[in-house]
Amino acid sequence: TLSVTLRVLVPGQDETRQLGIEDLQIFGQPLQDMQHGHAINLFQESYADGFQCPATTYRVATTTTITDPFDNLAEFQFGGLCMPCPYPKVSPQGSTTIANCTCPRCGDGRVHWQGEERCDDGNTVSGDGCSEQCEVETLHLCRGALTDLFVGQPLLSYRTPDTCIRVGSVWIDYGVAQWSPRFGAELVYHRDALWLIGGATSGFAQLHNDVWYEATNGVACPVREPSDSCANLPSGQPAMSWGVATPAADSPFQARAFHASVSFNGFLWIVGGGTHACDAILQTSCQLEESLNDVWRSPGVPAQVDGGEAQAEVQWSEVTAEAPWLRRARHGLTVLDGKLWVIGGQNIEKGLGASTSINMLFLNDVWSSTDGVEWSVATANAPWSPRAGLSVVVHEGSGRLFALGGSGLDGN
Repeated sequence: TLSVTLRVLVPGQDETRQLGIEDLQIFGQPLQDMQHGHAINLFQESYADGFQCPATTYRVATTTTITDPFDNLAEFQFGGLCMPCPYPKVSPQGSTTIANCTCPRCGDGRVHWQGEERCDDGNTVSGDGCSEQCEVETLHLCRGALTDLFVGQPLLSYRTPDTCIRVGSVWIDYGVAQWSPRFGAELVYHRDALWLIGGATSGFAQLHNDVWYEATNGVACPVREPSDSCANLPSGQPAMSWGVATPAADSPFQARAFHASVSFNGFLWIVGGGTHACDAILQTSCQLEESLNDVWRSPGVPAQVDGGEAQAEVQWSEVTAEAPWLRRARHGLTVLDGKLWVIGGQNIEKGLGASTSINMLFLNDVWSSTDGVEWSVATANAPWSPRAGLSVVVHEGSGRLFALGGSGLDGN
């Protein structure tokens, strides 16, 4: 609770005289998010002429007499006084009688601190951000009605239903997938399915060119073999059923890691990447040896799930074996304005002759293409430093590309 001193100017009297109310106890929750506020005079005469009293109060139409505590001989009369409801009762804005004061109720569209409510969206249904007990649900934010800029207004929660928005995601453990462990692979959402392409095993000992996909969204995964991902999951836990869309033996493109993939114009695309080499004696000593600048695509049409097991027949075609941009891996790839965009990355070339050294060049150029064949350079040297492993996203609201992070020659 808060203890404050409230001083109210008495209209119609000597403005130098004030009515003092000492040690007023306020039983409200702190409004920490309040940005703008203004004082109101609950004794204003015009309140009797159509003014709506604030929530949790009601208007007294009859004349009320108050004695000035500084001068026991002076009395003031007021009409249309806004009186607080008896604790813990509440009332809607504009209440005109004490009969409007009722016990707080979850679901009436107003947050009541008296009822220990944390939100109130006008219903008692869970799953929409504000639970049936008027508690804010996990990963949600509930505030008053949204402005035109979609900013919640906390103060409106006390007189209008809350608007709840989701501010995060719930992660579900789907167990161990059927494909082998790997890194430097690409995961793409295409035609209502997840697609996993290529990648490398630990230490670059092996590169992959297989393609897997999952279209069940975790709703169908029968246990067929002891090694199936479903077999190790507790009863009732969701699982995913991954199917091989392109076996490694049938894949026409070279095994690779740190390539880039997107869904564009109805096709699944693979752009660039890196190959590896291992020491002739110590086969476990492997590294990326050379980068690529080829471009591949596939319709990537997954078949219907048959008995819970994913089925697909995917055909790949080489769009170009040598794009005009420098070979690269760990680059950015995205789609904007009907074009593919290749951004930055790392050129990797093996040393000349008998040299076992690897030459690396970090890039900050940007290229675009409408078909993957013809490419145009948007900038040969972007204002940001050359880098690889960067994240590239499209901000749909502004229609702009954003490049974030990565690592450069200095390791930063």
